[in-house]
Order: sequence, then C-alpha cells, then structure tokens
Amino acid sequence: MRASRSSVQPILVEEDQAAKLLSLSVPDIQELERQGELPVKIVGSRRLIPYRSLLVFAGVAKWKFQEIVEA
Repeated sequence: MRASRSSVQPILVEEDQAAKLLSLSVPDIQELERQGELPVKIVGSRRLIPYRSLLVFAGVAKWKFQEIVEA
C-alpha cells in the first residue's frame, strides 16, 4: 500500500485492508488472528493489524531482534 504523495507507509490497517493486501478473505484474516499468526490491536470497535506484520507473514520482511528488516 503506497501513499500517493508521500513515502509514508501505514502503521496499522483494518482487517478488510489486510485481507486485500494478502489476497485473503476477512474471515481468513480473523482466523489467522485467532491462531496467533497475525497480531491485532483493538481500538474502540476497530480491529487493526500492524502493516509490517503483513509483510512478515507474506515473507517479504523478517523480524530480527526487536527490529524489522526488509528481506
């Protein structure tokens, strides 16, 4: 997901956005959350997923210690 005028990437995305980015359904995303494969941050009634977690899940980035390193 790219910002049109800026190189700033999102930090958190909603479940439907996560589903589109990973080419999955929202129920698939919710199942991955239940299984602990994707973290979820609940803010009010919104369920948000860290964008970088999607990259790690998809295999295009990896966790290294406390940092995320682009693969």
